Amino acid sequence: MNTHPDCPKRISSMNKVIKLISIVVAGVIIAAPVIGDSHSGHSMHGHGEMTSSANHGMGKGVLHKIDMENKIVNLTHQPIPELNWMGMTMDLPVTRRVDLSGFKPNDKVNFTVKKGRDKQFRITVMELDK
Repeated sequence: MNTHPDCPKRISSMNKVIKLISIVVAGVIIAAPVIGDSHSGHSMHGHGEMTSSANHGMGKGVLHKIDMENKIVNLTHQPIPELNWMGMTMDLPVTRRVDLSGFKPNDKVNFTVKKGRDKQFRITVMELDK
């Protein structure tokens, strides 16, 4: 059997290419779940898109930050079953009807959150938990 002198080199190069492709494919498969969950930092991301037939729910939480200028609060809330939300810390915008001047960090609050026409959830009512 007579083989071309470059044949072993070509086979070796092809094996390297196959190994490289295998490594890249494995990396994509491993990284896919991480990339898909990259928004899990829980600012407001994700709640506007969460699947639920409910448009509003009531929650209890603790305020951490209050952004008066942008009308956004950061809070840790208990689960909100009506919306299929687990308990978490997140940023939530509030409607202009909510007066934030009476609240401070560490206040315990009761609130109503409602989905707007833009599919974003906002706090529409918030009061101190007594």
